[in-house]
Amino acid sequence: MVLTDDPVVAAKLRARRNLCFGAKERFRHEDRGWNYRMTNLQAAMGCAQLERIEQFLSRKLDMAARYNEGLLNLPLKLPHVEPWAKTSVWMYAAVLEDSVPFDAIEFAGRLMVLGVQTRPFFMGMHEQPVYQNMGFFQDDRFQVLSASISVGFICPAARLSHMSRSNRSFPVCAIPLPDKDNPI
Repeated sequence: MVLTDDPVVAAKLRARRNLCFGAKERFRHEDRGWNYRMTNLQAAMGCAQLERIEQFLSRKLDMAARYNEGLLNLPLKLPHVEPWAKTSVWMYAAVLEDSVPFDAIEFAGRLMVLGVQTRPFFMGMHEQPVYQNMGFFQDDRFQVLSASISVGFICPAARLSHMSRSNRSFPVCAIPLPDKDNPI
């Protein structure tokens, strides 16, 4: 579901969600489009969730604040939000500092033993086989992104945001990273 107050954007999105069929010739595609039409049930669910959006955002912001507080003194690069920006905290992602002697895959394995599930960063578009096979990104270099993928991880978010505040410390308490008292 997309919301906009721009009629031009709205018209483009309506066309794209319906395969970009032409206005005069139905099966003539004027642009790339997709079959993203919603059922009435999906639209009703989206509208009902929009009525609670402030509650959802508040939970996610609370979750991010708990992570920020719990992870602050560990060798991690934590998410940064500019003062002028507003985030929905779709996910909470962090990056292992250079001083950590292992990558995000090993880190995830160590956490899984403790019952905490994380996942590595998503693969960059420039590394996706489908786009490489199509000849895209042949000469492009995304050094910062490529370096971050191997050391970046995503913390549990959905379940954490629905847990009671007293039960939310498990991911933060379980993260075993080197520090002066625990060199790993």
